[in-house]
Formats: sequence, C-alpha cells, structure tokens
Amino acid sequence: MPAKISMSFIDDETKLEEEEWTKLMEKDYHHPFVPYHVQKQFMSTVYKCLEEGKVGVLESPTGTGKSLSLICGSLTWLRDWKRKGFEETLAAGEEDADNEPDWMLASAREQKRKLLLQERAEREARLTRIREKEEKARLRFENGEPPKKRQRTNETTIHEKDDEAEFLLDDYYSDEDSGAQRRPTSSAYEGLSAETQALLAKLGDLPSKTQTGNEDVIEDEPKIFYCSRTHSQISQFVNELQRVKLPPSVPLDAHDLESPTSTRTISATNTDSTPNVTEELKHLTLGSRKNLCINDKVAKPGASTTAINERCLELQQPNTPKDKRCPCLPNKDNEVLVNDFRDHAIAKIRDIEDFGKLGKKIGICPYYATRAAVKPAEIITLPYPLLLQKSAREALNLSLKGHVVIIDEAHNLLDAISNIHSSSISLSQLELGRTQLSGYLLKFRNRLKGKNRVYVTQLVRLIDSLKVFLQSKAGVDIKSGAPEGEVVVNELMSGKGVDQINLYKLIGYIQESKIARKVERYAVFESEQQQTTSTQPSTSKGPSGQQTRSSLQKEGITTTSGTGMPVLTHLQSFLLALTYPAAEGRFFHERLENVDVLLKYLLLDPTHHFREIVDEARAVILAGGTMSPMTDYTNNLLPYLPPSRLLTLSCSHVIPPTNLLALPVSNGPDGVPFDFTFAQRSNEGMIRELGIALVELCEIVPDGLVVFFPSYGYLDSVLNVWKKKQQIHGRGMETEDTSIWQRLERRKKVFLEPKSSASSATTASTSTTDSTPRDTQATNTVNNTNTNNKLDTLLQAYSSHIHSRPAPHHQNQPTVPQAHQHDGYNGALLLAVINGSLSEGINFSDRLGRCVVVVGLPFPNASSAAWKAKLEYVGSRAVAANEVSMASTASKTTETHITATNKPTASSKQLPPASLTTPTASKSTQSLASAASRAHYTNACMRAVNQSIGRAIRHASDYGTILLFDSRWEKKEGGRGEELRGLLPGWIRESLFVVDEGKDGGGRGGKWEKVRGRIEGFFEGKRG
Repeated sequence: MPAKISMSFIDDETKLEEEEWTKLMEKDYHHPFVPYHVQKQFMSTVYKCLEEGKVGVLESPTGTGKSLSLICGSLTWLRDWKRKGFEETLAAGEEDADNEPDWMLASAREQKRKLLLQERAEREARLTRIREKEEKARLRFENGEPPKKRQRTNETTIHEKDDEAEFLLDDYYSDEDSGAQRRPTSSAYEGLSAETQALLAKLGDLPSKTQTGNEDVIEDEPKIFYCSRTHSQISQFVNELQRVKLPPSVPLDAHDLESPTSTRTISATNTDSTPNVTEELKHLTLGSRKNLCINDKVAKPGASTTAINERCLELQQPNTPKDKRCPCLPNKDNEVLVNDFRDHAIAKIRDIEDFGKLGKKIGICPYYATRAAVKPAEIITLPYPLLLQKSAREALNLSLKGHVVIIDEAHNLLDAISNIHSSSISLSQLELGRTQLSGYLLKFRNRLKGKNRVYVTQLVRLIDSLKVFLQSKAGVDIKSGAPEGEVVVNELMSGKGVDQINLYKLIGYIQESKIARKVERYAVFESEQQQTTSTQPSTSKGPSGQQTRSSLQKEGITTTSGTGMPVLTHLQSFLLALTYPAAEGRFFHERLENVDVLLKYLLLDPTHHFREIVDEARAVILAGGTMSPMTDYTNNLLPYLPPSRLLTLSCSHVIPPTNLLALPVSNGPDGVPFDFTFAQRSNEGMIRELGIALVELCEIVPDGLVVFFPSYGYLDSVLNVWKKKQQIHGRGMETEDTSIWQRLERRKKVFLEPKSSASSATTASTSTTDSTPRDTQATNTVNNTNTNNKLDTLLQAYSSHIHSRPAPHHQNQPTVPQAHQHDGYNGALLLAVINGSLSEGINFSDRLGRCVVVVGLPFPNASSAAWKAKLEYVGSRAVAANEVSMASTASKTTETHITATNKPTASSKQLPPASLTTPTASKSTQSLASAASRAHYTNACMRAVNQSIGRAIRHASDYGTILLFDSRWEKKEGGRGEELRGLLPGWIRESLFVVDEGKDGGGRGGKWEKVRGRIEGFFEGKRG
C-alpha cells in the first residue's frame, strides 16, 4: 500500500510539472523575433530557474540565439517579479483590516497605488528627459564635450616632493595597540582621501535629498548580474540587449496610460488598436580603470592595468596637494555631477566605451561614478574578474544578496576561478624585492618607529626564507634535470623566526602601510639619481624633472616585478595564497627557460570560492555554447547542491541534422593509421599522411578549411615535416618531387595562427598546468597586444581571400576534376591551435568554416606535477563524498522516490552529481578514485575539443563538416571511442557517422575513400 501511494504521488507531481512546463513554453518572453523551439525551451528553463531559485547549467550551441534567449528569459522574469512585488505592496496590511468596508479598502488601495506610481513616474520622467535631450544632441555630442563642464584632465601631473620624507612610512599601530580589530582595506580604496572615501560610502547608500531637490531613496531591488569573459563578449551582449522591448515593471490600466506623467515614462504603440506598452531597460556596465579612466596622464596608451591603478592611486595620496589630484575624482563639490552621471548612465543602454565618453562630457570619473548607478540598475554587465573575485566585488561595493547571477561562456569557468586565485613569484622577483628593501632600510632604518620596524623585519625574513628555498631548488634542478615538483609549505617557512610570523597581520600591514609603493618609488628615485649623477653631476638631487620609470626601464634599470606591479605588491598577492586552506590547493616549484625558478600556487578546488556567490545569490545560471561534459560542474564545482536545486539543459541546434556531417577519421589515403598519442605523434610517416589527407580535403571542401592542432609546439613540428621536399603520390597526378606545404598552397591560401603567450601558456598538451597565475595576467595583457593586432589582421585577410574568390594563380596548378570545380575552390586553409586565440569567440560562419578538423586529442600532461596533484585531489574527494553518501543513504532509503520527483521534466535533462547518487559499496576505494580522476582528465580534454568544433555552425542556415582525426574516436573492442563520442554535444552526435571497417583494408579504396565519398556527397548535395 505505501508503495502504491508513493507511485500515485509521483504521477500527480509529474503531471503538475508537465502542466507548469507547458505554460512556460507558451509564455510570451518578448523575443524580438519568432523564436525557435529550442529558444523557447531555453527561455522557459531560465525563467523556471530564476523563479524557483535554482542553479542552472545550460548549454545552447553557438548560433542558436543564446544571448537573446538569456536576455528575454531573465528580464521577463524580472519584470514579472516587479509587478508581483508591486501588487503585494498594495495588498500589504489589508489582512488586518477585515472589519473595514470594502469601499474603504478599495479607496486606500487606490491612494497607495497612485503614490507608488507617482514616485516611480517622477524618477522615470527624469530619465526620459535625459533620453530626449541626448537624442536631440546626439550628433553634437558625438565627438565633443560640453564646454561648461569640461575638466582639464590633460594637465594633471604626479606631485613629487623634493624632500625624501615622502617615502617614509607613516606610523602604524597593530590590532593590539589600537584596541580595535583592523582589517586590510580593499585595494580599490587604497590611498583615497578621507573625504573621497566618505563620499563613496555615501553613494553606496544614496541620500534621500540633496541640494538638487529631486533625489530619492533607491532600494536595492533584485537585479541581474550578467558576467562574461571579456568586454568584447559583453559588447556583443549589449548589442543584443538593445533589441528587446519589455513591458513596464508595474501593472498599468487605461487611466495610467492617459496620465501625462505616465506618458513620459513609457512608450506605447498601437497595432490593430491594441496598445503595446514598453518601458526602457535600466542597464549598467562595470569595468576596470583601464576601461573607464578618462585622465590622459593616467590611462596612457599601452599602459598596463596595474600601471594605471598605481598611477591613479598616486594622484589620490593624502599628502598630495589638492590642486595636483585628479580633477575628475568624486568629492563633495561635484556630487551633483555624480548624480547627473548616474541618471545618464541608466537612461539608455550603453557600451563600456560610451561610459568613458559620458564621463568626459559630464566631467566626472566614470570608474567611481558608476557605483552610484548600481542600485537603480536592472541589469549589470561585468567581466569575470569583477564578479568572481570577492575583493573586486567588495571594492565596487557589490552585494549579490537576493540578486540573479548569469555567467555566460561558462565552459572555462573552472579554469577562470583557478586562475584568479592562483599566484606565483620567481627567484629574480624575490631578489629584486630584497634589494629594494635593503636600500630602503639603509636610508630610513633609524627613522622607522614602532610596528613599522617590526613588520619590515618580518617581511625581510620571509623574503629571505622563500629566496633560500628557490635557490636550493635551482641547484638541484640543474644537476638532476627535474624541471618541477610539489612543495611542502613548511619548507617555505623554514627561515629563522619565520614560523612565528602572523601572515594575516603582515599582509594587512603591507596593504595599509603602502610599503610596496613607497619602497618601489624610492627605488625609482634612487635609480634616477644614479642616472643623473652619471650624466649630469651638477644637477640638483630631486625627483622633479628626472627620468620617468619607463625611460629607466628602457635603459635596463629594473624597478618592478616585470608585470608593471611593485615587486612587494606582487609578493603580497603570493602571501595571500599561503593563508588559503591547505586542502584547496598546492604549491609547486618550476624551472624556467631563462634559468629562473618559479614558485607558484595552484588552486585545485574552486568550490569554496564559487560557493560564496551561490549562497548569496537568489539564483545562478551557468550558460555556454559548449558546456558538455556537464559532470565537471556538478561534481567539481557544485558537489554540495542537492539534485532538487540543480537544473541542467542541453539544447539541440537550430539547424537540421542534414546540415552537419561529423566523421571520425582513423587513417589517411594510404592507410596509415592516425595515432596521435603523445608517444606516436612525432612519427614523420603519419605526419606526411596527415598532410596528404589535408591536400585532398582542400580539393573537395569549398571555401574555408580550419584545422586545429593540440599545441603550438606540435604545429611547428608538423610544418617542419611538411616543408621537406619528397616524392609524393597525388590523386590523379604523377609523382612529383615537391613538399606537402607547396601542394597545400597550390590548392588554398594558407594562414597560420600567431602565437599568443597567454594561450600557449595554457595549451593543454604542452603546459604543466592549464592555469595562468593571476599576477602574470598584466604581463600577458601587454605581451599580447601585438598578438591581438596580428590576429585581427590575419582574420581580415582570411575572410577577404575567401570572399574575393580569386582564380588559381599558379601556372603549374594541376587540373582539377570537373566535380571539384565548385564555387570557392580557391578558398583558404587556416592552421590553428586548440585553446589558442582562434578556438574561442571567433565566428567561422558560412564560407569561413565549411570544414573544421581536429587533429589528435589535447589531453593535458598527466605527468606534470600540477596535473598529478589535480587528479589525486579529484580522486580523494570522490572517495570522501562516496563515504558520506553511503552513510546518509543507509538512513534515508525512503527518500529516493521523493528526490526523483524533484527532477525537472521536459525543462531539463537532469545530471545529478556522481557524489550525490546512490553509491556502489562494492567499488573499491582505489577504483573509485581512479574513475573520478580519469573522468576529470578526459573532461578537460573534451571541453577543449568541443569548444573548437563549435566554430563550425553559427546560424540556422549554416552548414559544414567536422572531422576528428584520431583512431581513438573509432569503434574498437575495449577502446575509448564510444566514451569519447558520448562526451560530444548532443547536436553533434545526431550528425556523427562512424565509418565501419568491414572488409576494407588500408590504402586507397579503404575507409579513407568512404570518408572522402561522404564529404564529397555532402557538399554536392548543398551545391544542388
């Protein structure tokens, strides 16, 4: 009987869920176009996730309108929520007035409604006037600034005293001395005057009235934080945001539409006498100083983010005269401009560049002034670091409590969190820091008082301890040849008295005392004096008018860590890693090519850092075009969430399956098997076979052919083989003494992806880890500026060549069979790298990517110290989770059926974490750990593959082929082919065809001919 009741309960609830899902699918999400079924499914899932406060992991292939679906689904929910809240506010208190006549309740409700609408209308009217004014003056303000409000930012200079006292540390008092708990201040407020800090704190909780007389208390209502990896991706999202028209956030009746006030706050268009009432969206984009600084003396062209931050803070030092500070910084005198900026900021949808222009027009710093617009905004867009890093959120005074967080392009979220919280420091940086401190102490030792002397001494001892450790490893590595290894933290703290240092207090001291900046500036000052003394002995000693830091660095005088950051600030970021829980990460030493030694911290478990966001937010959505395999997110990022709070969805593509052909390719034209494992991939015969296969593909694939290799290093090795002249047999051609490279160039113009320091550092097959330490990001940004320019030039040339359809230009061009003389024959071949610049965010739509080839499988280097630690950690955590699950399952066997009913129905494909499913007690601990590690290792490879092959199809009418060159993809007894194919996105699996071996042997006429025949037939059908 109980089982029968349970089954009835499950059926009833399933039926109810299906009815709710049907309603969601029929809901109007205000999509600007007629949405596809998969878009309705995606928007409905987003709405359901936000309404029920869940965490969603959603996959919608690139080209299916994912951005618009995210916008429409989330903002429709937000406006619905606001309207419900408005009605609840009106009804508040009526339950306590049961004895009152109905007419009195109705009258009170109407009066309250009018007051709420009037308050809202006044606020909206102010924004509407701004919109109208900007529309009228759009052309006039496009390139100019209002003369009355223009600030003279170009004459700002950094104040430098002639007295060396500016480098002296201020008196510092520790926690015990002050009797109060002191906490390190956020780096964003470092150096701000008390007046500025007070104003910024005030802006976080805006006053009810000011001298303008029209300011009101703005409640921090639920809003949407949309986060993506780069500002370029955010710009694309903002463009889509401008397409959407949404209904008002409060319910309006006919009387409201006729109100003069209301007509200024909404727009209504009539279609067949039916009013279509919309309300402008309040949007805000947040960025760093590098994106928003309007002071030309601070944000110089080519300056790194760190350099801009440091220069901005230098202009805000308390001892800097008022007339020398940045004139755009918010203060009491220009508070009206801050409020003006706030209203302009949310009056219309703007991109990050528009906020910089707006700040210049109004004459206020947009980096600080945007904070005043956070509360009234409905949707806030920001890049990864500003959301994922707690210190960045605190610096911007962002609270996620009760709000919605949407993280787009979340396929690299695990790596992004690891990168942000990882750190490194080299032996050369430690030596530089020690030298700078020694020079500083030599000058100011007798003038340091109290705790300054204590903490500086501790800092010197800690640097010496780290330096001695790296020096010992440098010697060992040279003799043994060991390039890297794991580090025990106690080894780093083995110096004299170092184990007695309170790292929390020392880190707080470094930040609050600003010792890093003072020591670095004094080092610059001393270097300038040495240069002045050697060139102009008679020149007076004073920093004023001397060489800048950049000019000294050009002459070989180094004063920073190499990242543009003061070396002690660099050290501080590394010391933070020493305070992290030991279970979350590991320390490693690594020998660099320049004979330097690197000490680095790698975050292994991103769960804790991301859980702060999940616990605080109302709902979280992780969205991407290639989120498969999803188990990495459920197992390694969200293992603590019960299945009832998780929603996972993998959408199909908008194209019909016939528009895509996916084929594993296990051997080449001459029957040579493609074994691109690390041990076999250097075989020159196989590399030549790969080249011959691509030569034939160039003949049958029209327009653009994109080939992804596992790494830059392997691509270089392949090119070296291809450029060797040799006797080559060609289809329908006589044997010729030429190179594969020449044959490729005769058929398509060949383009090579430029190497990127950031990308090459993270290439899975060659690097020791897939992480980029956060304190090297500034260096990578500077080094990659030229690479990005080269990349843009490359893509433009690639696109132009394909669309220009040039005729064959080689006189000895072989005659091509008539069947192959199709439009776009003289297309282009692009050789790229998985995890490189071209594998993400680049659209190879239509003719630019008719075929995408993936050579090999980019498995990480499992023998590296970092990956050994990763896999060991994943295995141990799986074992621990299994033990907890076994214990809880034994006491909750009756809950299995109820939990099953909490799975979403058609709205999602639920993938509960492996650690939360019913455990198998028969599995040994070792096999469980091995399976978890193997799955994590394979998923890392497949995420990179899926991201690369996602470049092939970009919209509903697009078509193309995907070729997977490696024998590991094919069907083999006991092989991994089935497992690997199962980790491909569902929309690709629907069009995947595996060529059967049958009785075919190697050589021509075998499997390669079947593969070639299918490709030819596919494109012949599209031409027809």
